[in-house]
Amino acid sequence: MSRHKSSADWSALVFPKVLEALGSPLSPKMKILDFGCGSGDLVARFRRAGYQAHGVDLDDSFAENLSQTGPAGDVFRVIESNPYRIPFEDRSFDVVVSDEVFEHVQDYGQALAELRRVMRPGGVALHVFPSGWRLLGGHVFVPLAGVIQGSWYLKFWAWLGIRNQFQKGLSWREVASLNRDYLKAGTNYPSKKDLRGSFEAHFEEVRFVERVFWEHGSRRLRTLSRFVLRLPLGDKLFSEFRGRAVFCRRTT
Repeated sequence: MSRHKSSADWSALVFPKVLEALGSPLSPKMKILDFGCGSGDLVARFRRAGYQAHGVDLDDSFAENLSQTGPAGDVFRVIESNPYRIPFEDRSFDVVVSDEVFEHVQDYGQALAELRRVMRPGGVALHVFPSGWRLLGGHVFVPLAGVIQGSWYLKFWAWLGIRNQFQKGLSWREVASLNRDYLKAGTNYPSKKDLRGSFEAHFEEVRFVERVFWEHGSRRLRTLSRFVLRLPLGDKLFSEFRGRAVFCRRTT
């Protein structure tokens, strides 16, 4: 799981605004977990803003931020894999956030059960999901690779010379094979119905809150949303092609 610094800047500004708009404002007394924290940039920004933020991920790529946040065990921890476990005690956090992380989660039930476990009763979570219909994904750089993953399609773009930063010098056949394997094992774009079912199996309150994100996003996003929402089925179009956002609460 990873996150670019520009995305962390956006999240550090927008997540608190969205949570406040949803009636769950952040406060310095709250403990926040960034699920899939990547390099730890969002955690570092939250902590500089005065929040008690922590992060977990599948590896220790957050090491670059340790000098800013303190010992790794106090702030960042690696998710345990066998069995799968978020290495924090039960009922540790008031708020959980994730920014374009669940597209890499293959077992939603496993992940959501763990997130519920580490949330306190009354705790809330806010998760942002990218759309599989993004014109250009940030992983394989193949247009619409979230929804079109046929072998012929991936070979075509590899033959044209499309490469990510780790594929320089590889043949088009090697690149197409790597992309196919990665998309199959490393990405997941469930439908809205499936998302709702997964979250409702673990949380008492589940809401899709894309519109709130649009209202508090960048100027470009706000302008685009105002145009799209005037169209028939505008909400659905924007959610399908821009992405989804889920707010959930543990009440017991």
